Amino acid sequence: MASPHICGLLAYFLSLQPSSDSAYAVAEITPKQMKANMISIATEGALSNVPADTANILAWNGGGKSNYTEIIGDGGYTFSQSSAESYLSEKASELKAELKQIAAELEALIEKS
Repeated sequence: MASPHICGLLAYFLSLQPSSDSAYAVAEITPKQMKANMISIATEGALSNVPADTANILAWNGGGKSNYTEIIGDGGYTFSQSSAESYLSEKASELKAELKQIAAELEALIEKS
């Protein structure tokens, strides 16, 4: 089911380009350039259970940006399992601290009543 999503993303990226009769028109993007650009901004390594003969890249839509040149200029992202684990560990520690604070506040409220 990736094909319909990629086709929609291609259409979206093309819609970000000014029309050819606009004062802001830029050179037309060839299909080869569009493919290369989409691969260059994709997230690498984020997918699991990908066959060895399949590229492990996840398409990216620009994250809300509406300037195609800026999206391409920002480039892609390489997923790191260790950075993901580190992030989750940090968030788990923060959550644990917050839960301790909530528990202390609840105990104080119970003692008052």
